[in-house]
Amino acid sequence: MRRAQRTVRHRVAEEIRKARVAAGLSQKSLAARLGRSQAWVVGAENATRRILVSDLVEIGRALRIDPVVLWRSALRPKRRRSAT
Repeated sequence: MRRAQRTVRHRVAEEIRKARVAAGLSQKSLAARLGRSQAWVVGAENATRRILVSDLVEIGRALRIDPVVLWRSALRPKRRRSAT
């Protein structure tokens, strides 16, 4: 089960990074919107920091997206390429 949790944590981190980039924000500017340090954002994006549900809500607000979108995208199974 630890492996599955690690995978979800990494997927959430990747979704946060993709959403930040899509919003055209730097890590520093997202950190400013959150009232956190850039190091906090780095940790969130590289999965070294645990992201609480409340953090995900704050991040969603800062990025002006529904935090549920971040969560659902992270839980969506990755498509495997066909062998053709």
